[in-house]
Formats: sequence, C-alpha cells, structure tokens
Amino acid sequence: MELVYLWVEEYKNIHKQGFNFSPRFYCEYNPDDNNLTICDKKKKECKDNDYIENFFGDNINVTAIVGKNGSGKSSLLEIINILTNNQVNQKLNCNYVLIFNNGKYISNINNLKSDFLNEQVEYKDIYTFGFFSETSLEKKHLERDIDISTEKIIELLQSVNIFNIPIKSSKVFTFIPKILIYDVLPEETLLKKVKNKFCELIDTEMEYQKFIDFLQEIKNYDNEIQFILSKILQEDTLSWLDNFDFDEYILNHSDEFEIFISNSILKVIEFQNISEIQWHFLIKHKHILKFEFIDHKGLKYRDLSHGEKTIFSLFLHITRIIDDYIGRKHCLTLLDEIDIPLHPNWQKSLIESIRSIAIRQDFIHYIITTHSPFLLSDIPKQNIIFLDTYKEDDKEVVEGKQKVGNCKVVDGLNEKKETFGANIHTLLSDSFFMEDGLMGEFAKGKIDKAITLLNQEHLSDEDLKYCEQIISIIGEPIVKNQLQRMLDSKRLKKIDEIDAIRSSMEAMQKRLDELEK
Repeated sequence: MELVYLWVEEYKNIHKQGFNFSPRFYCEYNPDDNNLTICDKKKKECKDNDYIENFFGDNINVTAIVGKNGSGKSSLLEIINILTNNQVNQKLNCNYVLIFNNGKYISNINNLKSDFLNEQVEYKDIYTFGFFSETSLEKKHLERDIDISTEKIIELLQSVNIFNIPIKSSKVFTFIPKILIYDVLPEETLLKKVKNKFCELIDTEMEYQKFIDFLQEIKNYDNEIQFILSKILQEDTLSWLDNFDFDEYILNHSDEFEIFISNSILKVIEFQNISEIQWHFLIKHKHILKFEFIDHKGLKYRDLSHGEKTIFSLFLHITRIIDDYIGRKHCLTLLDEIDIPLHPNWQKSLIESIRSIAIRQDFIHYIITTHSPFLLSDIPKQNIIFLDTYKEDDKEVVEGKQKVGNCKVVDGLNEKKETFGANIHTLLSDSFFMEDGLMGEFAKGKIDKAITLLNQEHLSDEDLKYCEQIISIIGEPIVKNQLQRMLDSKRLKKIDEIDAIRSSMEAMQKRLDELEK
C-alpha cells in the first residue's frame, strides 16, 4: 500500500493544497464539487507519462520534498503523521483527503466523487515512524532528531540482529559492533542524574537532601546504592521512597538484586554471546551503565564523528521498524532533513543505503524533506514535491485574501531540468535552490567592491593594491580572469598617463632651458 495523494484544507501555512506522492498516479481534488480525478500512468491514461515501474525496487518508494525554509516541508510531514496515526480529533479541525494506491483512503469528506476509491483504511494496517528536526516529542512514533546516545544504541542493538543488516557493504555503513564493554557509572555521575530526576518530579530539593542523608547511612553498601539509584531512574514517581525500608526493599527484590550484582561489574562480551538475562539487565538498567561498542577492527563508538554516529543510529532505527512491522500492509517512514549532519559523500550514498535496508518489507515508503542536491540527484523529478510560498506579487487570491506566505506546489526546476543523475552544480545553480548564485555573501561583497573600483575613471595606488589582492585569491576562473583584464587595463592606462605626464614635463623642461639661455 503506497501513499498516493494528500489534500488539506487548512494546516499551518498549507491552505487548500494537494500533494502527489506517487510517480504512478496524478491526482487532483476539487473542493467546490468534491470531485477527485486520478490518472494512472501505468494504464497509459496520462498525457505526460513518465512512470517507470519499481524504480527503487519491489515494494519501495522514495518521495523527496524540497523547498526553502518556511515553505511547509515539515508541516507536510506533520499532517501525514496526524492523519495516519488517528490523531485528527486532537490535532486537526478541517477537511482532508489521504489516498493510497489500492483505493483505500482516509477522509472526513462524506460525498467524495471518484471511481478509484473503495473503502476507508484501517489504522492498524499503517505504521508511521519518523524523525522530525523541529517538532515536539509528544507526536506518536516521532523523535526529535536522531538519538545517538549509547543508552539508545544499546536498546536498538537489542532489538535488531546487527549481523543481518543487508547494507554491510554500503559506502555509508562503516560500523558494525562486535564487542560490548559496559560498567556501572561512577557514583558522582549517578547522583547527578538522580538529582535531575528529583528536580523533574518535585518542586524542592528538600526531598533530595533527605535521600542523600539516607545514602550516607548505607554508604558501605555500594551495590545496593547502585541498585536503588537505578530503580529511581526507572520510576515516574518518588512516592515509593516515602516510607522506604532498605532491608525490606532488597529482600522483596532479591531475585532482581542478584541479577544486578552478578552483571554490574565490568564486562567485556561479544554481542552474539549476550544471554537473555544479560540483555534484560542491560536494557532495564541502561540509565546507570556506561557502554562502549567496538567493531572487528578495534574501532570504538566513542571515536566516531557525530555524522558517523547519526547514520549508524538511523540505520538501526529503520532496521528495527522493518523487523518489528514486517507483514504490515504499509510502512511510512518520515525523515525530516536527516541529511543535515552528514558529510556530502554520505549524502550521495544515503538513498541507496536506506533503499537496500527496505528489501525485506512488504511495502515501505520513505518521505524525505531535504535541501541537499546530493540526495536529489538520486531521485527522478516525478518523485519530488517542489514547494514554494506565494509572494507579494502573486496575483492569486483565496476567498478575497492574498495567499502570501502560504505553501504552494511548483512545477519542478526552471527550464524543466531533470534531477535524476544531474550534476550537483547544475542543481545548486538553479534559482529554486539559490536565487542569488552560489557565491558566499562576504566574498560577493569583496568582489563587488573591486568591480566598483575598477569601473572608476581613476584609481589610487591603494585601490589598485586592494583589487590586486582580491583578484589573486578568487577561485572562480571566469570571474578572476575578467577582473584581471580590467586590472591590467587600468594599469596600462595609468602607465600611459605617467608616460604622457613625463613627456609633457620633459617638453616643459626643454622650453624652460631655452628661455633661461
């Protein structure tokens, strides 16, 4: 089941706008007569038929959403998440239509007119997961940024078989941990985490100080203290501490305490040899443990760059989604500008990598917002939604009001250029990405000053020196050569002026000598 089309009446800066997500179908909804027209390119019904079947592989689709900041990219992902997670009553108060390729749909419009639609989709058949760069954590199945903490990594490693991930040969995926090392955090670090926990749950530090006093009384019982600190970090309330009896508590949790004691000393173990009991211990007490992951070459997780950790965590997340929800009729993965922390070389490989992970899923649809032309060169333009906003000079109005600032779908790049396999500089130079060219504003200011000086009739020696220095460090050969010609021309003109003055002075001197005789 593939996401095909979305029409939204009103959400943030999206106003009566439709979005096509599938390269196979072209849809358009008319709110005036509730008529939904759908063109199936596979059946040759469309005028411009550019559909290529299974372009990204069987049961995989990738849709990119591009646009400048404020054009509505993240808002579009948000509304998809709201609709597919049945959060409409709490989050939305407008008409909407969401269509899938099997004719199923989600809508609150009762009299939709279309031969394509058959029945409302069941939410249990859809699983939506994603990373949002600027949305709140309260959204179901969404996370703010990609968590690269070792606590999150150990949780992900427990839920996936790292050795079965099908992208081990990927240019991006370079880290597959073989060895796990873990130990209990130092008491000072633990107490800081516990104090933060207390501050979250109570308005005063008085209770925390009472707890510290209690710990002082049992300071000879290191394992017991660690166990209790771990329990506090797991709980959402501190009420169980009100009438806390140390001996009784340890007695009531004796089995769990024994597991804790036997596993809480420094351990070095291969991932494939971790038992179920050890995994239970690691996940339950991950808040008080410090972890290190080492691959077969001896590379440590802590030595990875932020980008390396981000891509590693992302692939673990996607793999877990596919492993956990394989068999679902549809899996939507919403990725909001995940390319930002990645090196350009990894951005080039990202589409191929996430595509190769998805080969085991019944159907997975990646919807990605991005500013990166590196990603777009892997995606045909029929798989890209181009967003812009209405400007002051746009004449279109809605219900007597200008659309200024509202999101609008535009028809690709200028001059109908293709994106797939395109040169990165060709994509960047398109005004859709860079209206004012590719040069940095600081450099542009310096060069503009040199041009202004070189266009003057007369230049001082200081002005000539400035122009000479700026021209010598310009990296763009066409600009550099043109300015160099202007500079050489000014120098020649100045030399001619000097020669003329010198000749005039010589003539005057000769006349003066004649007069003196």
